[in-house]
Amino acid sequence: MDFTEVEKAFRELREKSPVVVQITNFVSAEFQADCTLFIGAHPVMPVSFKEVKEILSVADSLLVNTGNLTDERMLAIKEALRVAGERGLPVVLDPVGSNVSSFRRDFVLDILENYRIDVIKGNASEISAILGEHVSFKGIESTKDMTDDEIAPMLEKISNKYDCVVVSTGKVDFVAFSDDMILITGGIPFLKQVSGIGCCIGSIVASLLTIREPFEASVLSLQAVKAISVRAAVGMDAPGDFKSRFLNELYLLGG
Repeated sequence: MDFTEVEKAFRELREKSPVVVQITNFVSAEFQADCTLFIGAHPVMPVSFKEVKEILSVADSLLVNTGNLTDERMLAIKEALRVAGERGLPVVLDPVGSNVSSFRRDFVLDILENYRIDVIKGNASEISAILGEHVSFKGIESTKDMTDDEIAPMLEKISNKYDCVVVSTGKVDFVAFSDDMILITGGIPFLKQVSGIGCCIGSIVASLLTIREPFEASVLSLQAVKAISVRAAVGMDAPGDFKSRFLNELYLLGG
């Protein structure tokens, strides 16, 4: 992998210093805020739908994350998507937990049917739930045992249906748009063993969407995460300190 383009993009991102509005879950919010700040963007994380329109008036992109859904957050997400559509802001949907309950899956499908989305980013189980596959109750991080040959056509189908980039993260990451597809390998097991990394990827994609088209922004984000995770894990035998080291490597990226 030529890392030159990744570093170039992150330098440009720091120069632009965009405002990235993120309606996300309480489990990962602090880590996502740090990830966004460490790459030179500015996170704003509204909770109430009453303030969303005002906040989005100064935003450069939007991320919506369906973890820890409440009635208030659902209203905020829909209002944010409405305003983002009016303003033409790029939007990332992270369908967290769409594979663990029909409630979340139905909300994700409602979003996809009624609002413009530029990038859908999730693990294979979350993405497969969009097609009505069986739900899993082993937790948010659980993933179906799917082969590359099963994942690829699934992403292509969703991308064509909703006219957006679809990202599936895992041991191998997939980025698909229509019949274009890139597979990204590398990374380390720690990426799956600590909470919030997937949500952090959503924040990075939403940030890079302010300077790159959706397909390229997604590819560059995943290449960056794979590379810095390897650097962060040097000499580590356990994942306890991984997040802080990951953030340090993220901060140094493109510096």
